[in-house]
Amino acid sequence: MLTPREVARAAAFTAGLVAVLGGLRGGLGYGARHVRRGDAGKISRVMGHAADPELAIFGASNAESGISPALLERATGRTAENLAVDGTGVAQYGALVRELLRYGRPGAHVILVMSPFALAAPALPTAPSWYYPHIGNPFVYEAMARFDATTAWRARHVPFYDFVVYDHTYYRNAVEGLRAAFGAPLDDPDRGFTPRGLRWDERLDAAGQRPFPCVIEAETVAVYRSLLAAIEASGRKAFVVFPPVQADAIRLLPGMEELVGIFASFAPGDHYLDYHRDPMGTERRYFYNHTHLNVEGAERFSTMLGSDLDRVLRSEAP
Repeated sequence: MLTPREVARAAAFTAGLVAVLGGLRGGLGYGARHVRRGDAGKISRVMGHAADPELAIFGASNAESGISPALLERATGRTAENLAVDGTGVAQYGALVRELLRYGRPGAHVILVMSPFALAAPALPTAPSWYYPHIGNPFVYEAMARFDATTAWRARHVPFYDFVVYDHTYYRNAVEGLRAAFGAPLDDPDRGFTPRGLRWDERLDAAGQRPFPCVIEAETVAVYRSLLAAIEASGRKAFVVFPPVQADAIRLLPGMEELVGIFASFAPGDHYLDYHRDPMGTERRYFYNHTHLNVEGAERFSTMLGSDLDRVLRSEAP
């Protein structure tokens, strides 16, 4: 049986350990929530209310590498930011859109970028360590709970449980965020645009490539419709954009036309901008694979998209 003195020592040791872990957790959490670059940086900018463009671009990798905010700004005269997150579907990035709607400027526009895989329903989240630092946000919590309600609840409510779910990506981002907090020049000059200086992968020309059917999940369609309703209820407008795909993708992705029909139903009239059959799709020099533009393709497409956005925005101006 422990003596009172031993109990006191054990209590002091435990309290000290909890204080150290609490301080470590707090410092790392602060850094992870304030990283400025990369995909985690985009999430931090929205959650920290630092991103507030007039044209906010959301989507996955084809949007991230395919749309230049600078070229949209040049065409429209409106501020733009690419907030697309690589590998992330609407079930995750929808949390960012909803948070932006909560604080963003009135009259801004949200650009939702589609892909042939946009209506799939992945079983696992992409890079959860980018999102878990913001698990206190109700939209992030709801998004992560879609994939694993138990882990999301524990990460939000159980002390120090974050040490269980975080990986090396979290710690790397935490260190970078702390460096940024102390004045390191780590801001993103391209405002989220990540151009790919790659050429067409000739291995994709191999004969006998097997088709990869487009997946349409009713659950994901419902998530999009709910998100679009939230955008409309906020007094803002959405553009739904389907970028160019390399021409062979039409053959290799059966179900594309059904997919396009659903995309068109998401936005009325000129607010659905469909480029998936644009003639630039026949020129492989603009792509590095069937669904992703390289830097040359991104420049051409962004110029074209900027012109079309400007036309629609001007027609709606009071």
